[in-house]
Amino acid sequence: GGDGTVVRLAAALKARGLTVFVGEADLLGGEKWAEAIQNAVEACEVFVVLCSPTYGDTKWTIRELQLADNADKPIVAVWHSGPFPPPKAKIFLSGEQRVPKGNNPLTHASVNFDAAVSELVEALRRKN
Repeated sequence: GGDGTVVRLAAALKARGLTVFVGEADLLGGEKWAEAIQNAVEACEVFVVLCSPTYGDTKWTIRELQLADNADKPIVAVWHSGPFPPPKAKIFLSGEQRVPKGNNPLTHASVNFDAAVSELVEALRRKN
């Protein structure tokens, strides 16, 4: 989401010792997007999807998800907001348990961010 959740989540994962790649935040000036993203997806141990209502609206998000799926990468979905799974990613995510579990997305006032990050870290360790 454009609300800073990606940056906050990446920082929380890095603080727990995990390596994180966040598209444009990790690209260097002059670097080719497609090549850098492809390399990151192919090198990742687990592919994390931050699902908002508009996830999948751009060709890039679907390409990344398709690449991870084709490479048999474990996929962990983080429910940011809106319906889950996001309509345009339903084929990829319908059978996946999302984080956080329960009835509310990560951005809901009732969800404890740190507890959700801990849940995500456990999911990542199980998938890895």
